Amino acid sequence: MTIEMTKPQAPVEQQALASLEKLLGAPIPDDYKRFVMLQNGGWSHDYRMTYQDSHFTTPQTLSIYRWLPVGRLRKQTGIPGVEEVLDHMSDVVPPMMFPFAADDSGDPILLALSPLENGSVYFLNSQAPPTKSMSRLADSFTDFINGLTLERRRS
Repeated sequence: MTIEMTKPQAPVEQQALASLEKLLGAPIPDDYKRFVMLQNGGWSHDYRMTYQDSHFTTPQTLSIYRWLPVGRLRKQTGIPGVEEVLDHMSDVVPPMMFPFAADDSGDPILLALSPLENGSVYFLNSQAPPTKSMSRLADSFTDFINGLTLERRRS
């Protein structure tokens, strides 16, 4: 699936992916690599995901606002890169996870890297109590992308 973005960034280069893997200390899932090699970040306001979370009685809706590019690109693009967001949020992002997108509140959407999680996608809700802040959204990056719906905002 191609994501419609405003201010899309140039595709990531292999060297930047290798640097990110070195920083994270783990390989990045191939489906995510393929995505950023085509679309390396930008703004999107029209993609939503509805998910069921055991912490809540009703389905939750998540709006994807920003896709983080790989690289330290804030000065050039105005969009903070994965590495910059990790620097800023290192105290809240769990080990073996990294942010690749954010919702409209700025809360991160994370990709898990541990062998047991194998590329699962999580949402870290800063508005929720700590025991309810992590929600699993998908088993893989591909499943996450395929679970998004495009809902045009009315002007």
